[in-house]
Amino acid sequence: MKNNIKKAMNKNIKKEEVAKIKRKNIKEEEAKNRSGNIKIEDLRKARNDMKGNVHKGLKKDAKENVTKVRRNKKEELEEIRLNKFISHSTKYSRREADVLIAEGKVTIENKIVTNLSTKVDKYDKVYVNGQFVKRMDNLFTVLVYNKEKGELVTKKDDRGRKTIYHSLATKYRHFIPVGRLDFASEGLLLLTDNPKIATKLMESKLERVYNIKINGLVTQDMENAMKNGIEIHGTAGAHKDTKITSMTIAPFYAYQILKNRPEYSRLRVVIGEGQNRELRRFFANFEREITDLKRVAFGGIELNNLPTGKHRFLSQREYDDLKEFIFGKKKDNVIKEVREVRED
Repeated sequence: MKNNIKKAMNKNIKKEEVAKIKRKNIKEEEAKNRSGNIKIEDLRKARNDMKGNVHKGLKKDAKENVTKVRRNKKEELEEIRLNKFISHSTKYSRREADVLIAEGKVTIENKIVTNLSTKVDKYDKVYVNGQFVKRMDNLFTVLVYNKEKGELVTKKDDRGRKTIYHSLATKYRHFIPVGRLDFASEGLLLLTDNPKIATKLMESKLERVYNIKINGLVTQDMENAMKNGIEIHGTAGAHKDTKITSMTIAPFYAYQILKNRPEYSRLRVVIGEGQNRELRRFFANFEREITDLKRVAFGGIELNNLPTGKHRFLSQREYDDLKEFIFGKKKDNVIKEVREVRED
């Protein structure tokens, strides 16, 4: 009994000693803090440093992710040939650009490029003769195609008839025609790889020049209508499936009667719009049928001696004029007064 009491007493004493030691240690720690061995400011600084490091780490990760996204986007961008980029953004033609590249006068990201097949995208920094080439916001290519009679201006025909894309290389299949020439018409057709440019040109009042052959004489009533414009009712001269039963035709910019005979007549006319079968409907209104219709110019871009079924790129001057019209302040090239020239 006495032994058990002694053991219990010893146990209690030990517990009290342990508690005293703990209290003593806590007091010593508090004393150290008060004495300045560990300052609260230091703790705050350490905590903030830790947060800062975490933030920096997150920022670094975010930056890397953004770079990765940009890199992925760059890979998805459509690339264009370097000579095309230079010709569209500078005064140089494509051939001149090729010469500059071959001579080592073109650099990309401070590296000289001599490979003519090099391609660039909008992230690449291009220099020509040490001068930075500022990229135009709207790069585009325009083709001049000499359409032949019997070709359709469409991607494909459900009746299997020939289209302009049968004559053009496959790489131009995505090009958009600027307006239309019907099945029986021929001549200059512009095509572009930029939908906005196509729309801008189609909706413009740029002059379109046509050589026309009609059966019969050119009458005074026809000339008056060419000078003053006319409102047409009915579907004569239109496509058989047309739903357009009336059309307002503006005054022609100019016309020239090249031959005027009872059998047939030849004219050159200049108009500023491209309504569906507009000229065929105009002359059909006077009981005249167009037997030949060939477009030879559009907005100052001429067909010249381009063979039928062939295409060419615009000249540098033609591109410059087109850029000025599309991106600059140049207005539609409109001839305000109707001109008449007679040749017997």
